[in-house]
Amino acid sequence: MTANASNADRETCLAAGMNDHVGKPINVERLVSVLLAHGGHEAAFGSTDDASQDLGDDTLTESYDSIIARFGGNVELIRSTLEGFGSQMGTQLARLTAKLASRDLSGAASILHTIKGTSSTLGATALAKLASKHERDLLDTHDAARACQRRRKRAAHAAAAHVERRASVECVCANAGCIASIASCADRRSPMTLGVTV
Repeated sequence: MTANASNADRETCLAAGMNDHVGKPINVERLVSVLLAHGGHEAAFGSTDDASQDLGDDTLTESYDSIIARFGGNVELIRSTLEGFGSQMGTQLARLTAKLASRDLSGAASILHTIKGTSSTLGATALAKLASKHERDLLDTHDAARACQRRRKRAAHAAAAHVERRASVECVCANAGCIASIASCADRRSPMTLGVTV
């Protein structure tokens, strides 16, 4: 069971060795059918093909029948879930705004993931797709920023190592010059003392 619900995600999961794929939002009939099939029982609810529909970009919500099926026909559960949806979205959007203001891209992506899941469960397809797009964008930006930060850190370490090597070479050269100067003074029998030369 996974939040990754596209056909490409399904194929990737199956290619990786998973024995099936049930994406969110969970369709109760599909889940029971898959579990029965993998438990050695005949599927009670027909095909195990993914019940998630590949809806066009202009679709705001899933069909009424699809939403009812997802909730196992429990209309009261749908009503109670919808009653809290508006206030929950208000809270999530306020949290999202705060995360974005503080430049917490990972936290903002997590909130968008929650919005995507809740919206998908309730059949709010357009909102789920929008949240999913922004979640991916933030995660891509976050990954790029982290990669850039790692490159900067490596460059800073390389620069520090270079400066340290150069300082070490200059110190050796300075010490060699000082030693040569002391040797020169000693050869000329100069009254210069070691303390003054160093």
